[in-house]
Amino acid sequence: MSSSTKMWISALIASMTSFNFGINLTIHELSKETLTVTGSNGYLISSRLFDLFISIFAISALVSNLITPFIKLSKKYLLMVIDLLFLLGTFLILYSRCKYFLFVGRILQGFGFGFIGNSVPVYLSSVSTLDKKGMIGSLHQLFIVFGVLCGQVLGYLFENKNYKIPYFIYMGTLAAHLCALSIIKKTSSQQNAPSKSLFELINKKEARKSLFLATFLHVTQQLSCINGIIFFSNSVQDDKSKAKMNTLIGGGIFVMSTIAAMPFVEKLGRKPMLLLSIFIDSLCLFGVALTKYTLACLLIFYVGFSLGLGPIVWSISAEIFPEDYLNAGLILAVNFNWALTFAIPYIFKQMYEKMGKNAFYFFAIYLIAAFVILLFMFSETKNRKPAFQ
Repeated sequence: MSSSTKMWISALIASMTSFNFGINLTIHELSKETLTVTGSNGYLISSRLFDLFISIFAISALVSNLITPFIKLSKKYLLMVIDLLFLLGTFLILYSRCKYFLFVGRILQGFGFGFIGNSVPVYLSSVSTLDKKGMIGSLHQLFIVFGVLCGQVLGYLFENKNYKIPYFIYMGTLAAHLCALSIIKKTSSQQNAPSKSLFELINKKEARKSLFLATFLHVTQQLSCINGIIFFSNSVQDDKSKAKMNTLIGGGIFVMSTIAAMPFVEKLGRKPMLLLSIFIDSLCLFGVALTKYTLACLLIFYVGFSLGLGPIVWSISAEIFPEDYLNAGLILAVNFNWALTFAIPYIFKQMYEKMGKNAFYFFAIYLIAAFVILLFMFSETKNRKPAFQ
């Protein structure tokens, strides 16, 4: 087997770990009626507590992101730990007989989320050649959106049916993936290289621009309102009778556009793709606020997000930090992402209830500001070895 084939097999199997990320953003909608209305599990929770159950994963994700640099496992074995965390968390969610174990299950999944954000992009960067870093780095985002789509499809197919069946399907895929991880390449460069602390990174003058850009890009990803749109996509559409089917169509377009965009990250470069992504998504958010063509704007928003704000944000840190500073850079940048992942759905829900579609103006205007900042501050990283900006 050629080294190129081994690289792609390892990258594909490793990036399938990110499927956990996506599906666990959407699959739990299936359990809402059981947990908040029927109580067939033996207990009931309020709608507000269900919303907390859905979003609390971001808090434990933040914690696990902080401790990842201190874990001495190779990335290969850490990916296996991630699958085990999701498997145990899903089991507790499915079979809990009280709300406390329900939340423990979601918190365990949250630790898995955090390890994914810190481990999968780094692993993909370490196994890829310089000329394939952009394309292989995009696999992380591809499997996130594929997971989101699978959760939506399962929710649609099993609505008003036995909600446990989709969970059984998901747990089966987890077990199969755990076995597949045994054949991927083991990378130890990140563990063997001397790793700088966050304090050393902050105090290094040459690093401050990279630190700002990495953090700013993760903040921008969340302030694009992507999670608000994913969580409340049915609510913001004008035709409620077709909302769920339209959401599935949107998820399919999200996956296909992510695949279509992957070669262009290498051909055009990171900066043009990021700027194009931000420009398109800003126009779409203005379109949602100003016009009646909500569905069309949301579908184009997904295309725009898949061009840059989705894949490049997660992979760019491995290109703007030298290897010995990468873990420190990820601690700060990714934690801002997780903090906003927890906050944005709450903020957006409150804004949408009070302002309706006018809530989208805030996010659209922010993206305009982000476009200008990145236009002047971000330098292209295509075909360059990891280094500070």
